Amino acid sequence: MKTFKINLSKDIAGNDVDINGYRLGSGAPKIYIQGGIHGGEITYWILHKLIKKIKNKKLNGAITIIPICNPYSWQQRNYFYTCGKFSYYNGADWNRFFPGDKTGNLFSMLAYKIFNEARKHEIIIDLHTSRKSKPFGIYADDKSKDLIKVLGFKYNQILKSEITGKSGTLNQACSDLSMQNVAIECGSHDDYNYDNVAKCVDSLLNLFKYTKVIAGTVKKAVDVNVFEENKSYYAPKAGFAKYVKKIGEQFKKGDVLFELYSSSNIERIIKVKAEEEGVLFKISPTHILQEGDSALQIIKKEDLKRI
Repeated sequence: MKTFKINLSKDIAGNDVDINGYRLGSGAPKIYIQGGIHGGEITYWILHKLIKKIKNKKLNGAITIIPICNPYSWQQRNYFYTCGKFSYYNGADWNRFFPGDKTGNLFSMLAYKIFNEARKHEIIIDLHTSRKSKPFGIYADDKSKDLIKVLGFKYNQILKSEITGKSGTLNQACSDLSMQNVAIECGSHDDYNYDNVAKCVDSLLNLFKYTKVIAGTVKKAVDVNVFEENKSYYAPKAGFAKYVKKIGEQFKKGDVLFELYSSSNIERIIKVKAEEEGVLFKISPTHILQEGDSALQIIKKEDLKRI
């Protein structure tokens, strides 16, 4: 395994700001995996374990791994929390500037340098985390559907509609160049979950087998579904949420999804019920909700399609 650095800039004290990367193997196919575009989205455990699994194997291709591709976002801290999805400077999402511009603003220059490395590869994998959730895949075009099947997550999102806000993402920049790519939401934000880590590692190893970078039998997933949009349920009043359903749990119309303990009437509990049949997809990372806050997201059963 070889290490390398990509210099981004110098900070106000004149010190280098670098990205650290790792290369394993050589030749084609070339696979690129990055994490950490958003500060606080911990996928480091996955990449640590993945390297341990493959570093002593014979590789029939090259794998590049960048665990933290955006050091700027990891400096944004508030109390104990790293809050790096949006820039403190102007509120922009760090993952909305690809393919970037080498003479643009800080966001565009960062995206340019990341993309300049990623585009040298044939397959690009971008790791994220999302609220409270289980791992799922995101892809932007049908060319990458085979990767979704091989990764084997039960629920996966395809970004075909402008409502999803795909413009400027690494996914879309890769798809615009007809490069196979997938984003993986690896579970909950700022969390260590053994099952989620193990699932993501196993899925990536299966992809390596599928591309023949490592030897082994490819596991065929039997329950892989895609959807385009999800639906949010909002807090009808300010209060404190007790979530009734679990992530990934199926529910029927009329089932209670969460109970809201009203902050204006200590005896009042509002039961928020499902308006349709579906699957609980994501839960807010906090129990404290202002009126109109997104409490959870669901996938309608009618919107799921098995592939």
